[in-house]
Amino acid sequence: MDGPLLDSIPTSTSPEDMPSDFPPRKRIRQETQTEEEGVDTIETVFVDSSGDRRLTVGALETRKTFAVSSWAMSHASPVWQAMLNPRDDFVEAQAGADLHFPEDEPPTILILLNIAHLQFKKLPETLEFEELLKLAVACDKYDTAALVRPWLSKWTRSIADSANRPGYEEWLFIAYTFGCIQIFELVMRRLVKDSTVDAFGGLIIPQNGRSVCHMPPGIEDSILETRTAVLEKISAICNRFVRRFECSKGPICRGKSRRYRCDALSYGSLIKGLRAVEIWPGTHIGTITMSVREVVNKLKDLSILTWPGHDECDMLNEFEDALSDVLSGKHEKLMGRHVEHFKRLSKRYAK
Repeated sequence: MDGPLLDSIPTSTSPEDMPSDFPPRKRIRQETQTEEEGVDTIETVFVDSSGDRRLTVGALETRKTFAVSSWAMSHASPVWQAMLNPRDDFVEAQAGADLHFPEDEPPTILILLNIAHLQFKKLPETLEFEELLKLAVACDKYDTAALVRPWLSKWTRSIADSANRPGYEEWLFIAYTFGCIQIFELVMRRLVKDSTVDAFGGLIIPQNGRSVCHMPPGIEDSILETRTAVLEKISAICNRFVRRFECSKGPICRGKSRRYRCDALSYGSLIKGLRAVEIWPGTHIGTITMSVREVVNKLKDLSILTWPGHDECDMLNEFEDALSDVLSGKHEKLMGRHVEHFKRLSKRYAK
């Protein structure tokens, strides 16, 4: 486990360890605690047996109240530290004031609290995709991604395969939050291949019935830019094969007879096929609304004819290989404008 990370988490919550500008700790009594709010009763869960603050998480019937150490919380998150610092203007910074996170979910925040309070045995063995996504959202909100990283490989082991399936596009946000470059590039490659655009050039991400709520900033523009670059490469391949015929001073047919007729058959069937796919020479890439994968599949279905018996003139295999190479995405730089973000995270987590 990461030594520097653990060093940043307090192992003691005794009053003498508190900074001078923090108010004195007032320990919450550990009998069964409840808070009356109308007809609702909220039981207090003691994350820290010597907790000096109450933290209420969630809204209405989902609420839970935790007894926590303000010292542990302030060291786990710079956002929480600001909330608890009496020199800041947060209401929560007032001595003894309760903390309220009404927009968060108790199970998610409890994971962060257990890590912050060194309650590692209480952490879950596995997380479902939705649970990991909620944790990423909370880590992004409270700047606690570094706190979670030591357990990330364990929690992603059983669900990482879903990153390459439609409906799990929010893996991009998880990868972006925790600095998982390989997963980020995996999902980006799939979306570059499978996303379409509408009549106005807007990105349409295949969602498989799931709503996509959490995505990295600027990700749609990055996908569109990379998609355009890939389509331009595909267009360049098509143009290259067309120009073989148009720029040749003589027939390119390798047969011993009927060479001009063979060229005419190949050239004519190639142009006709490209027009059917709407990617013939001179096509404006912005008018292509199909996904990259659909364009490649249609191009691979083209029939490039040759004169009977001229098997040596068949260029279809070469054409398909060139298209497959582009579709593989191995030559694409997919992080684009997000490169600096991952560099910053790498330096931060290396400390």
